[in-house]
Amino acid sequence: MQEMPTPSDRAGLERFIGMVNYLSKFIPRYSETVEPLRSLLKKNVAWCWDEVHSGAVAALKAALCAAPVLALYDVAAPVLLTVDASAGALGAALLQAGRPVEFASTTLTDTQRRYAQIEKELLAIVFALERFHQYVFGRTDVIIESDHKPLEALFLKSLDSVPARLQRMMLRIQGYSFKVVYKPGKYMYLADALSRAALPDVMLDNKLSDEIEEQSCFLLENVRFSKERLQDLRQATLEDDECKILINYILSGWPINKCDSDVRVRQHWAHRDRVSTQNPPKNSLTFP
Repeated sequence: MQEMPTPSDRAGLERFIGMVNYLSKFIPRYSETVEPLRSLLKKNVAWCWDEVHSGAVAALKAALCAAPVLALYDVAAPVLLTVDASAGALGAALLQAGRPVEFASTTLTDTQRRYAQIEKELLAIVFALERFHQYVFGRTDVIIESDHKPLEALFLKSLDSVPARLQRMMLRIQGYSFKVVYKPGKYMYLADALSRAALPDVMLDNKLSDEIEEQSCFLLENVRFSKERLQDLRQATLEDDECKILINYILSGWPINKCDSDVRVRQHWAHRDRVSTQNPPKNSLTFP
């Protein structure tokens, strides 16, 4: 929170004021402190940022990071997680009795930025649960607020009836007990501000990379092939034209636009998607 970027335009300032206004009842002398910032939002007032405004932002950030705004975690009090996903980042906050206990944000990778919106919003839930694991694991009273209404219905479906990427994310949070509740985005003051002014955080990516590496090592160590057969497969993979393209993309990075990828790769994945749609996996633990 203290390192959150200073608002650089009217929209950024409106989000920041909306966030602190949401917690204003806990901030001493709030109206006096925020007045220089509110004056910039008046009609016919030119944007002119100076030390007075920077000082007001710093004072409000300090207030958000101290009592009586910031609360100590209470084991007996219900837990509310508010989460949001913007185009390039995720934001989350843990609250009890209307007061924040902890704030969190993380930026998305290039791949995650190309996710569908429902995938980003679900990823925000995954991020929040894993980030606040020590607060929410084992609890049965956790409520998660999201401004993406389809997520309410998503968690009522069986795992084998949702797309593969959503299925994998849902599997990651099967150990948590929670309820997703829809809340209009215009009232998601904390999570929205955090997701649009996020700080780089590699925790989520590192965790995902570790899981992929562990799973890959497990598969290689337990593959039902002899060493000779496995060597033959490796050699055939290195000689296959499509596999060469995929290996190059994996090592060097995928094109930003799908249309820029090799036509053979596009044809392969188009065929795979058609087959997956016509014949969805019966076992929810199968990763297509």
